[in-house]
Amino acid sequence: MKFIIHPSFRQYESAFKEILNDFDKTGELVYKGRNLIKRFHVEGLDFTVKRFRIPHFINKIVYTTLRPSKAAR
Repeated sequence: MKFIIHPSFRQYESAFKEILNDFDKTGELVYKGRNLIKRFHVEGLDFTVKRFRIPHFINKIVYTTLRPSKAAR
């Protein structure tokens, strides 16, 4: 899993990792569709986290080997 934190928010790194581990059980649902967006409250701040849908096995192969990226298209 790709995990990138802006340097301004390094102090919340452990809270973010906990959010990702408990994503299915906690948080306030904002949007549910192809992707899932939830809002979390950490130390008085609101953070919005987006979980992308994982492509099917066949699509993974097509996207990585056969199809050019969106930027190239």
